[in-house]
Amino acid sequence: MCRLSPFVLLFMLGACSDASLKTVNAVPTASINSHADGDEILEEPVTVLFGRVADSNHVASELTVNWYVDGDTVCEDATPEDDGSTACEVALGTGDVTVVLEVSDPKNASTSDSVTFTVNPSLPPEVSLVSPYDGDRYRAGESIEFRGYAMDEEDGIDISVWV
Repeated sequence: MCRLSPFVLLFMLGACSDASLKTVNAVPTASINSHADGDEILEEPVTVLFGRVADSNHVASELTVNWYVDGDTVCEDATPEDDGSTACEVALGTGDVTVVLEVSDPKNASTSDSVTFTVNPSLPPEVSLVSPYDGDRYRAGESIEFRGYAMDEEDGIDISVWV
């Protein structure tokens, strides 16, 4: 039969103390869902960027979200919705744009997601007045017929109007 000395027993108890337990803070996750790398979009007065963030150690209301466009902060210190969704409204210039969604938790663990896409200029529709012709003369009380058309190739609209 093997006997353990009290000295060995004390050593084993000391090795199992709570001092060796550590907590691990998981890194949050972030994903941009509104656009993907390589997308091409038309310029709009306001573009909505949206994404989703999560953290296995913290609820969404404890997270902090920042949005960046080409390195400039456009939406700062936002709190995501309860489901982790987050959105940012921004006016984007034309050309290549890099968007970054960054999320941080209360213990300063953070991560980000980024996409680069192209914003193409939006051209105005083409509108023409067909009649009356420049220089036509009409008398008071006489009916005047107006004819015209509008075409917007970007939106696939081609309209002819007679009034």
